[in-house]
Amino acid sequence: MTHDFSEAMRLADRIGVILNGELRLVSHPDDLLKDSYSPQINAFLGIQGSDDNDRESAVSIIA
Repeated sequence: MTHDFSEAMRLADRIGVILNGELRLVSHPDDLLKDSYSPQINAFLGIQGSDDNDRESAVSIIA
């Protein structure tokens, strides 16, 4: 488990995103930035069109 997004993208074969204690997404790193998700996940991933106000306070990455 890491809170370092770039580390997870480099090392993982699958990435899980936990928002406020709930597993919200599991994806292959190559597919992660191709799709659109909830506003909170998009904001965390830095996907355009997301609103920084939608960022969740507690985000973890399982790699």
